Amino acid sequence: MGNLKKPLELWFLALATCGILLLDAPINELHGTAVFYASLVRELFDNGYLSIFADERAYFLKPPLVLWLSTASAKIFGLTNFGVSFVPRVAGVLCVALCYLMTKKLFDQRVALFSSLVLITNSTFIQFSATLRMDSMLLLGGLISVAGWLYRDRTWSSVAIFAGITIGVLSKGPLGFAPIVLILIHSVLFKVNVTQTINWRWFVLLGPILFWYGFLMATHGTAPFVDLSNDLAKPAADANANLFIETFREYIAKPAGRYLPWLPFMLIGGVLGLRHSFSDDHRYQKIMRWLILWFALVFVAAAAKPDKDIRYLYMGLPVLSMLAGYVLAKIEHRFKLHWMGIALCGFIFVLPLAYNFGPYRETDTRPTIEAMSTKIATTETPVVIGGYPIPAGQARRQNTHRDWIYFYLNKEPRVLAWSQISPADMTKGEGYFLTNNRSHEARLAEYRLTPKFKTTEMVYAIRE
Repeated sequence: MGNLKKPLELWFLALATCGILLLDAPINELHGTAVFYASLVRELFDNGYLSIFADERAYFLKPPLVLWLSTASAKIFGLTNFGVSFVPRVAGVLCVALCYLMTKKLFDQRVALFSSLVLITNSTFIQFSATLRMDSMLLLGGLISVAGWLYRDRTWSSVAIFAGITIGVLSKGPLGFAPIVLILIHSVLFKVNVTQTINWRWFVLLGPILFWYGFLMATHGTAPFVDLSNDLAKPAADANANLFIETFREYIAKPAGRYLPWLPFMLIGGVLGLRHSFSDDHRYQKIMRWLILWFALVFVAAAAKPDKDIRYLYMGLPVLSMLAGYVLAKIEHRFKLHWMGIALCGFIFVLPLAYNFGPYRETDTRPTIEAMSTKIATTETPVVIGGYPIPAGQARRQNTHRDWIYFYLNKEPRVLAWSQISPADMTKGEGYFLTNNRSHEARLAEYRLTPKFKTTEMVYAIRE
């Protein structure tokens, strides 16, 4: 049984990871920023791979790698939920695999197993990996680079270091250079000479970064860099918000609720990590120092941004997972719970199956969207109410109402604020879109609209 247990654990872990990140892909209706990126993918799909970067409304805030790869996957799988989110989801799967390999190198196989289990069941990791976002590709690039450094005795080490940086930077911008800081800190702690360890001829793999930003500068001058710096310094939505309170709410209070049931193990792991860091005779002293500095840098960088969001902790999730995995492995060993690994792997393997095929399965809105598309097939310009009208000539930016209709229905809508239209302006028998939110029922009654189709994000209603 002992010889069979470890392969079974890894198979359960692999299947659970794929199940959690891939099974709901066909029916998971995109929303918010994800549907904005999906609208960009549709535009690239229809007009070419440089279309959104080269005109007067060029989009500069994110590099092209995820959008290009998602466009390529859409050409294979179609402009569907699955087709456009496939690449970030697979990147999430690879992040779990790299977390396992890195933790095994730093600690051992048991810590690696539990760390991977913690990561794939972290709500923030799932939320921003199982959709069309750049976070999973950014983390993947970072982990490839750091793994290349940790496995610096391998021939592929330097290739991984430089390729990972390029993947990260071309996925989400300058944050992709973060592995350099982690590698330098690790080299100082472990007294490794970076200049002699890395094969610098593979520096050429950073070339695509230079080509991309060179293209932007040649095409648009300094505008992309001004746009990017303005976005990095973007103020909080509430200008009067207390930054300390918001930091506590977003980065302490919210994780305290969302990181259960692993939060106690993360905290204990953090305490043990600090304790080991100051113990001269502990074999994990330097490793724990490095991991704690890694997470501290992520936390400080997240807190420094004016607008707070729990997803900014995403780059530190592997550290929290390793700390929790370290504690779980010690519990397994201390109490001789030889069944704990296989039990947890089996339980987590069942979770996506129960969710995707059980009574709590997310509603499949694809038939409704298809019916909406048929209904407005002859409508040249659908009207969506409750959004923010798009000024002419403005650079491409998120506009959820427009983005949803453009991606799912392939129509460029007219976006109106509620203040721009009254019941007296509305034609009997005409259809209107509005967001499916808490206020939509009151709006339907006020404007005498009858809902005909409703998805997770959008309502299509007729003026009776």
